[in-house]
Amino acid sequence: MAGECAFCAADVDDAPPRERAVRTDRWRLVVHRSALPGWFLLMPRRHIESLHEMTAEEAADLGPLIQRASALHVEHFGALKTYVMQFAEGVSHVHFSLAPRRSDIPADRIGPASMGFNSKDETLSTERRDEIALQVARAWGAGGGDGDT
Repeated sequence: MAGECAFCAADVDDAPPRERAVRTDRWRLVVHRSALPGWFLLMPRRHIESLHEMTAEEAADLGPLIQRASALHVEHFGALKTYVMQFAEGVSHVHFSLAPRRSDIPADRIGPASMGFNSKDETLSTERRDEIALQVARAWGAGGGDGDT
């Protein structure tokens, strides 16, 4: 399965910044193609299809990584909070959608309706996603992060 996985195939050293904004030994933070700037995907670097397959180390890393990404949402994207979603249906590789909930988000895009940023709007350009990824990498590194950015 891992050989067919788009997420696994994109985890290479020469991938564009959007695919490797932050990388640790076990996790990778990606700038999603969403129309909402700051929508991240957090995924294990090892191919797993369900949460119960995580190792104890992967599970231990998860909370602090979500917290750091949420802090970036607040500090750099004006978020009030971070929405955290995990379905892994479109790509059968565990991944968490981390979406910044800003005060200016329209009422029809709050909560589960935030998925409309991914299905109803024009997505961010690859250039814009790369710019965001480089900003995220700098901010993460400035915080003494785990990433090898």
